Amino acid sequence: MRKQFLTVLILFLVLIPEFNFAQTKDDNSKPFWSKISKDNTKLLEVPTDYIYTPAPQVIRKYSVFGTEAVVYPNVRPKPTTNTTQSEMSIDIHPTNPDIIFGSANATPWPVAGIYGTGVYFTTNGGTNWTGYDNPPFGTNSGDPAGAIGTNGNFYIGFIDAGSNDGGQGVAVSTNNGTTWSRYVVGAAPSGYNDLLDKNHLWVDKKVGSPYENRVYAAWTDFVSGSANDYCIAFKYSTNNGQTWSAQKNPSVALTGSYLDQGVNINTGPNERVAQ
Repeated sequence: MRKQFLTVLILFLVLIPEFNFAQTKDDNSKPFWSKISKDNTKLLEVPTDYIYTPAPQVIRKYSVFGTEAVVYPNVRPKPTTNTTQSEMSIDIHPTNPDIIFGSANATPWPVAGIYGTGVYFTTNGGTNWTGYDNPPFGTNSGDPAGAIGTNGNFYIGFIDAGSNDGGQGVAVSTNNGTTWSRYVVGAAPSGYNDLLDKNHLWVDKKVGSPYENRVYAAWTDFVSGSANDYCIAFKYSTNNGQTWSAQKNPSVALTGSYLDQGVNINTGPNERVAQ
């Protein structure tokens, strides 16, 4: 029955290409994809008997266009039975592949609040991991975006909480995750239902580039009444995330810019930055 349902659903989506998955915002009629409003009248129904069952730890080999591919078992950087970890973001040191930095949305389990972005790291190629579900730089609202610079700095971007609730923040470690400093990237909007969301973060990793280790951050402005509402916002830092440039909104002139969500940043040859 489930297989038949999925088949019908797929045919439905194929035959109706203009079907709109967008939802409608509370305070106007413009569509959006994934920004939601919390409904405090509904109780969160979560199972209390959840037990994580790890997958079999076996090496698998596949033939891909005549070439053998070896897939090693998945590894949980921080195994736990009393927290959740989701929306993983991970990066490898550009000059030392033994150093890996990851992050995830994390909450207590059963869910009772939110920790924000947990951080996890290894300095020996994944043999041993350490890290925190409850981040050492303070609670935040999650959406992790992590990167490592050629200088070895760990950067993790997130939706801010506390005094900058709903803005954009970044935490930086200069010693492989031992200690962290936290900074504001984008100030929280003042509207009740406004938010800086759908963020990404990147570092210029080209050795010798005049912009080497410049940190870039981008997100979507959900700021009602602003000319930049639903548009991509972009900033960069030249001092390891401590302070940030003036904001630019590169998509503001595009038609239908209220769909500018899910931005990703990359750097390439000739000091170019792509979003």
